[in-house]
Amino acid sequence: MQNLRRKLPSPSVLLTFEAAARLGSFTLAGAELNVTQAAVSRQIAALEARIGRALFVRKHRGIELTVAGAALGREVSGAFARIADLIQLIEGNEYSSLTVSATTAFSHFWLMPRLPEFRRQHPEVTVRIIAQDTRVALNAQDVDGAFRFGTGAWNDGRAYRLFGDTVGPVCGAEYAVRLDRSAAIIKLLRDYPLIEHDYQDAAQTRWSDYQRLAGLDPAVLPVSVACSSYLDVVYSAMANQGIALGWRRIISTFLEQGQLVSLSPPVATSEAYHLVLSPRPRDPRTLQAFVDWVMGCAEAPGDP
Repeated sequence: MQNLRRKLPSPSVLLTFEAAARLGSFTLAGAELNVTQAAVSRQIAALEARIGRALFVRKHRGIELTVAGAALGREVSGAFARIADLIQLIEGNEYSSLTVSATTAFSHFWLMPRLPEFRRQHPEVTVRIIAQDTRVALNAQDVDGAFRFGTGAWNDGRAYRLFGDTVGPVCGAEYAVRLDRSAAIIKLLRDYPLIEHDYQDAAQTRWSDYQRLAGLDPAVLPVSVACSSYLDVVYSAMANQGIALGWRRIISTFLEQGQLVSLSPPVATSEAYHLVLSPRPRDPRTLQAFVDWVMGCAEAPGDP
């Protein structure tokens, strides 16, 4: 800010110059700004001395902009107009912003592909996405909402249930060719490398949880690759590095396109995806519009 102060003349001088350049008269500029013609002339002279260049040609019957003055006039007038327009939008509640958090995988695979539609419906809203795999506390940070997976029993905001999900073993299309698909799924899981999502969250389903949900032998399964981000889990599976647990809602596009192959019917879990709202949103009306849009996406045909 101090660098700008050293580089720029005072705002009052720029306002005086803009009025004189736009009106083509020191007298008219003075009348608009409620100052004398002499005061306008002094400020313009000070500005010219500051930048070392004449901005006006003084003539007997008036003034004319120099080439430098015309160039500066266009920029200053445009800048003031943009600032005025933005202030008008803000004052009229026509401009707003929204900050939401999500895990990297949910943001990458589910939210971001759908977000252009929200932007189309609400071009006046600036959406900021915080994609990280550590949970954001809504009551401690400047966040309006957070996408989370779990039971919905969080104490830092109101949770809207979006949809449940199913999970089961998947692998890359090329890797599937190597497997003995006639073997029981528990044998495949014991004989081939497994990829685990090593995320420290009580709601996270691991291979041991999947075995329980699927009614499989609870024997310990060897994990070859552990990833802190589910984004890496999915891409590791598509890179044919082993078998991963695939959340159908997140990886549906890859299954449909054949980049991932399901090795066994998925099983449902008791947890679900939620949108959790801050108790103190900065713009409740904008946040509600986002909630309505998200709920519409969650209820789209084909959702689990």
